[in-house]
Amino acid sequence: MSSAEPPTAVLSGHKYGVYDVDFSPDGRLLCSASLDNTVGIYDVGSAQLLRSLVGHTHYVCCVRFARDGKRLLSGSADRTIKEWDVDSGKCVSTMTGHTNGVWRLVLSSASDVLLSCSYDNTARLWDLKQRTCTAVLSGHSGVVRSGVFGQRSDGRGIVLTASDDHSIRIWDSANGALLSTKSEAHSGGIYGIAFVSDSDSEKEADETADHERAALSTFAEFLRNVTHHHQQQQLTIDEGKHGLLKCVRYVFRSIGPKNNSREQCTHSLGLRQLLEIVLRRRSVRRT
Repeated sequence: MSSAEPPTAVLSGHKYGVYDVDFSPDGRLLCSASLDNTVGIYDVGSAQLLRSLVGHTHYVCCVRFARDGKRLLSGSADRTIKEWDVDSGKCVSTMTGHTNGVWRLVLSSASDVLLSCSYDNTARLWDLKQRTCTAVLSGHSGVVRSGVFGQRSDGRGIVLTASDDHSIRIWDSANGALLSTKSEAHSGGIYGIAFVSDSDSEKEADETADHERAALSTFAEFLRNVTHHHQQQQLTIDEGKHGLLKCVRYVFRSIGPKNNSREQCTHSLGLRQLLEIVLRRRSVRRT
């Protein structure tokens, strides 16, 4: 997409840049993490800001809806992870332990386990039912930028983390033990990581065309309903390709007083995440 083209869609509400967004499990809500220290909750159908969640004392770097859709989690440069009630907008708990900002949050799809990646060069596993840290993944010598839950061929649960130290580390998700380190592939920091099993690859290869059309159709519906003017924050949505997965790419630009682009952060939703949104929205329509 040419830099001269206007943004495809714009959501308003934040005073400063947006670092992260996430859809609710049913696809009806969108939450956002901002440099203005707040979390925004938007209604996707009307593209209206429903509420701003205030409580962090520094930049909010990441947000994730819980699997039940009734709660969401936010990680901040204030070193904390906050859990919020979506309906009331109230903070119900604050989890502490990191000694520097929390850069990324990842939820397990199989259980109430949260992975947090931090500027303190560690990642942590949290039990969301007990709201306690169950393991500290220590060993990286740089900022931990990304992580993902996975499973080995023997069914053993694992966690992969990627860091500015150029390495990917593989951990046992049950006890946090380091299983192996991969550092030969990159000569610079690693900002993203994904885990795809052999069975997932075969299934996605067979169904990619139909799933992609359905996913993009859902986003087209969303785009038709969003606002088109905001002076300080632009959210552009377009198609993109990242590795073997087809995805929708979000480009966030922090706009200065004279419309000069100051910062740009790129995030994406993979095919599987888009498909989950599509299926849930179809289920809601049937009921």
